[in-house]
Amino acid sequence: VIPALENIVSWHERDLTNSSVERIIIPDSFLLADYLLNTFARVVEGLLVYPENMRRNLEQMGGLVFSERIMLKLVEKGLSREDAYVIVQENAAKAWAGENFKDALASDTRVASKLNKNELAEIFDYKHHVRNVDVIFDRLGL
Repeated sequence: VIPALENIVSWHERDLTNSSVERIIIPDSFLLADYLLNTFARVVEGLLVYPENMRRNLEQMGGLVFSERIMLKLVEKGLSREDAYVIVQENAAKAWAGENFKDALASDTRVASKLNKNELAEIFDYKHHVRNVDVIFDRLGL
């Protein structure tokens, strides 16, 4: 990277001072790309996925992974972004202290006035986050 950055000295001009550096960094860049792709392929080939562990790890967060969706839904329902942020932040702090995030939100009158129990349940559905997996796999031919 350093030779490439030092090569920028004559940004708007071309002369032979660039040539010597480019003869080194361009082939080296391709060698590096080849190495990185081979390393990545080896990592992916040996990758083991444990969906039950992934779900357990998500559930250990007590629903905090849905905080952005809650905030966006509250904004959609008419709250200012700042007010929605404060509401989500306060309830997230309760969840971090051990209370269930969904229950904390359901018992918050500011949230209950904007979202009913069905909307809250829909927001806390993990399927939303994996809804495009099949499309992505199809694109990749998997």
